[in-house]
Amino acid sequence: MEAVARPIRQADHSDAGLPLPIVNDDVAALTTLANLLRLSGNAVEAPADARAALSKLVGGDASDVFIRDIRPPDMSGYELPAQLRKVPRRECVSHRVD
Repeated sequence: MEAVARPIRQADHSDAGLPLPIVNDDVAALTTLANLLRLSGNAVEAPADARAALSKLVGGDASDVFIRDIRPPDMSGYELPAQLRKVPRRECVSHRVD
């Protein structure tokens, strides 16, 4: 029996909402996760580093959720949520997945 490759159907992104920031300096991990999230219908953005993500997340039209690496080069993965907790009217719950 011959295997048949089927194309992956992309989700409709018309109502994806605000982009989901992913902070990760590992390009392969970032690309894989971003592609999976896009295929499931999410808008995704990849800030250049944790400080750029912090700046974006503090903004008025920022997503309520973000995905971060624990060891980005410019700021600890624990420092990013700690900085967000200091921002008035901004909640931050950090959940570690191993």
